[in-house]
Amino acid sequence: MGPILATSPLVHPDALAAVSAYPGAGWRHASPGTELTFVGVRQERLRALTVVGSESGRHGGSLRPLRAVAGAVFTPRTPFLPDERVTVEVPVRVRGAQGRRYTFRVARPVSGNWKSPNAPELVVQSSGNRCKMRYHRLRTIDGPAPVRSCMRRLPAFKTRKRELLLAPRPRNQAQRRAPSLMILSNTGKVLWYQARRGVMHDLNAGRYRGEPVLTYYLRAQHGPDRHEILDRHYERVARVVPGNGFQANAHELQLTHRGTAYIGSYAPVRLPSGLKVTDYVVQEVDIPTGDVLFEWHALDHVPIEASYASRPDDGWAWDYFHGNSIEPPGRGGQTIIVSARKTSAVYGIDRVTGDVRWILGGKDDQFALPSEFTFCAQHDVRRLPGGDISIFDNGGTALGGGCPRHRARVLRMALDTDRRHVRVRRCLWSTRSADSHGGLWPAAVGSARWQRDGDVLVNWGNTGRITEVSRHGRVRFKLQLAHWTYRAVYSDWHGSPRGRPAIHARRSGERIEVWASWNGHTAIRRWRVLAGTTRDDLSPLTTAGFRDLETRIVARSSASLIAVQAIDRHGRVLGTSLPATVRR
Repeated sequence: MGPILATSPLVHPDALAAVSAYPGAGWRHASPGTELTFVGVRQERLRALTVVGSESGRHGGSLRPLRAVAGAVFTPRTPFLPDERVTVEVPVRVRGAQGRRYTFRVARPVSGNWKSPNAPELVVQSSGNRCKMRYHRLRTIDGPAPVRSCMRRLPAFKTRKRELLLAPRPRNQAQRRAPSLMILSNTGKVLWYQARRGVMHDLNAGRYRGEPVLTYYLRAQHGPDRHEILDRHYERVARVVPGNGFQANAHELQLTHRGTAYIGSYAPVRLPSGLKVTDYVVQEVDIPTGDVLFEWHALDHVPIEASYASRPDDGWAWDYFHGNSIEPPGRGGQTIIVSARKTSAVYGIDRVTGDVRWILGGKDDQFALPSEFTFCAQHDVRRLPGGDISIFDNGGTALGGGCPRHRARVLRMALDTDRRHVRVRRCLWSTRSADSHGGLWPAAVGSARWQRDGDVLVNWGNTGRITEVSRHGRVRFKLQLAHWTYRAVYSDWHGSPRGRPAIHARRSGERIEVWASWNGHTAIRRWRVLAGTTRDDLSPLTTAGFRDLETRIVARSSASLIAVQAIDRHGRVLGTSLPATVRR
């Protein structure tokens, strides 16, 4: 069976229908815990709704309006049964339905993870690296030390005044090597660091309710897997989980301007044939309520034969699709762009009907992609201003099935989706970003983010190498991490944590060593040291520039109490620590 495609690239026959339903007519893999969402109809028009399972019988439940759009949600009192067929009678026309009745099938979920929980290994494939890794020994901040890193910047290039967001993730998750969130300055200084047990992934920046926020994935020891949203004080303002009984996945969360989020989920199911396969589910979720406003299943639209991945023989479900990025429709548009690593293809999905409108790459490529630009196991497919798309091409190092293998690169393409024509505007190979001429060969993860001036920030997958490459192909800087990060993004982030700066002071003869920090405050330019013998009588002793997450300052003094003040670039005091007793 081939992919289900719209009959026209412009107008779908169902486009005249007013109501979209999730699950919709003909769906084959709905969750047993699904609710029924209807978009494009007032709640009162659904009073006569009936829902009947072929095995579970008629379902009573509650009906409530949607907050974000016109529509309503029906919540059954009891879940549906696996493999049963559900018949829905609704007093309005639903897209894809014949008349006022339609059916969908319920999937049979299988227990266990969708794949092995182990993270990829760090693959350092370069030689001659003259950059010495920095090691942090923290005295004012509890927890594991920040991930070691080093940055080499070409002096001919000006420093970009933006912060770099990372989420280093070690393969060995021992206590001193925990997954973490990390913000670096434009010169490689650590501005914010947070590590914890569990898994943290994909630190990103966006806007929620009109304010700048950070987002990240969290698989904690307690509670559901989720994406969390932090304000500029690093305090949680919301969390996002998929609806309809699905679990959050680490690969993607994209915020929209209307207070919703696109999120991906992996759902292992058993097909009627008995084969265990991992479905990929895309949802748009209303963040305040958790209501599902859109849902799409790969298994309903992309055949398993499209995969380059071999079927596992260890009992795991076959992760045949492996979606890894979701690009929401642009303003006024209706095409969602989804990247799938295991099919090595990019899909344009109709936001109204759910149909696959076009396929770029993979076995079912519709654009006659030239062989020299065939990408494999790609990540981080993004829509760019002007309509181009960007692809981080891993090169298929760890993917078989006939997918071509080559060193990693970044592709920028212009798509004519009406005439199914593609033009490669730029191909950026990893050769210059490596320390040898062999380039970089990441087996997994990675990202590419284009800047307005044509430069590209590239995270070269699980090599731990991040570079910024100019529009002329020259490398502005090389950042090497001791662990890999899923993505690397720039942000004009202004963090302002609550509380006070932290301080530790120790005497060594006539000298006092002072360590000062304020984890996450991005406006600090200098530290002022105050010294004295009583808390009410502290005077300025010395100043020092901000050096890193924790700044060491050495001064001569016989004082027994020390405090520090954080100073911004205008000379204003941002905060003052509590006085600390000088230790011996």
